[in-house]
Formats: sequence, structure tokens, C-alpha cells
Amino acid sequence: MANVPETTLASLTEIATALGGEHFGAIAVETVDIRIDLDSEDEWAVFLDITLSDPNGATWPYDDVLHLRRRVLDLAHEHPVDATVYVSLSPHTDSPQDDDEQHLLAL
Repeated sequence: MANVPETTLASLTEIATALGGEHFGAIAVETVDIRIDLDSEDEWAVFLDITLSDPNGATWPYDDVLHLRRRVLDLAHEHPVDATVYVSLSPHTDSPQDDDEQHLLAL
């Protein structure tokens, strides 16, 4: 693992703690995992893997996702991180929804 400055680790912890359990409309943040790794340009970067409540339909409402992303940006400005930060959003359940499975069976 990279030699990460203590202030960066503290900032990442603050960001993860602030996001944990927050709600953005129909979206609930379930977990925030922090990973420090090389990015595609072989530079050290921070990866925030955010697990969200499953969407009620095919996807989360656009405005709710936008609100969540703005909150992440605000937190990154409040708690500066000395690295590029990548954010990924994943549903709690990675398996297809029931109606998705029915659609696939109909094909």
C-alpha cells in the first residue's frame, strides 16, 4: 500500500463516516468502503465504493443520485484528500430484480 499521509486517512474516515447511513430521496447509503490502489495511469488513487439500497425500479432516481454525488464533492472539499478520488455506486443486491429475470426468460 502507498505511503498515505495521516491527514488523508483522517479525511477519508471523515467522508466515510459522514456518508454512512445518509438518505438522498429514495437512496440510502448502506456502506462506504475505502480502497487505496493504483489507477489506470499507475498513480496512487482513492476509490470510494459506496453500496446503496436497491433501487425501487430499474435504477435510482436521477435527482437523488445527483444529490448524493454533490454531497460527496462537498465532503471532499471539506476534508481534502491528497489524491485523485474515484467514486463507484453499487446496489446492495447485484442479482437481477424479479421482473428482470422474467424479462430474460421471455427472450
